[in-house]
Amino acid sequence: ARTSKLSSKNSGKLEGAGKSIEDAVQRKMEQFYEGPGGPPLRILPIGGLGEIGMNCMLVGHYDRYIMIDAGVMFP
Repeated sequence: ARTSKLSSKNSGKLEGAGKSIEDAVQRKMEQFYEGPGGPPLRILPIGGLGEIGMNCMLVGHYDRYIMIDAGVMFP
């Protein structure tokens, strides 16, 4: 049986690429809007925004959140 080994140099590059993809997804999922005189407003999509039956998001400020469910039908 033949096994291939990745050098530590190459494995670091692969790990870094995966990390940057995870970071991009995280940035897309959590958006922060900082007002002129206050802390940021956090918007967290839950479910598939734009998909039928799955429109739900959390809008929060510090430790207080409001859930917005814009679904029209229950499957």
